[in-house]
Amino acid sequence: MFVKKLVEKASLKKPGGNPDGLKAEDVNPRVVFHYGIPSRCSILAHDSTHKILAISTKDGRIKLFGNGHSQTLLESSESVPSKFLQFMENEGILLNINVDNHIEVWDIDRKFLTCVHIFKEEVTSISVSPHTEYMYIGDNAGNISVCKVDRESCKLVQMEYRIPFSASHGKRTFLS
Repeated sequence: MFVKKLVEKASLKKPGGNPDGLKAEDVNPRVVFHYGIPSRCSILAHDSTHKILAISTKDGRIKLFGNGHSQTLLESSESVPSKFLQFMENEGILLNINVDNHIEVWDIDRKFLTCVHIFKEEVTSISVSPHTEYMYIGDNAGNISVCKVDRESCKLVQMEYRIPFSASHGKRTFLS
């Protein structure tokens, strides 16, 4: 009975009201605040020193979870999925390599994207040397490049050092 009366009242038209009612274009729903793990998660990284968990989504957003149930959302200008996500231990820096081979350097303390380095080759692996500012980036040709994050400016500098595929795997005549 209650539902019937409610439907009858809702269907009554008020004088002077909009006869068409509310249209879809009149409403612009969006998420203003999100708490918890975002949907479409793809990659995660953990900083054991600062006790921070970073989760990357398929639309390029990175959600950070810290002590005391604190959360923050990092968004770059490009909505591109991440390929690799890694913290530089004890540095307060998060490295995000997206599928376009752009290396994003995030300052976690300021929650700020400090630089984006465009890597020329397709990145296939990354390893950060613990407690240093150096990292090794492997590409699809089998070469390993050495990069450094400058502590002052938080900028990524590609060093002139490079380990070619032939040096790490030997000459083809010696391979069995």
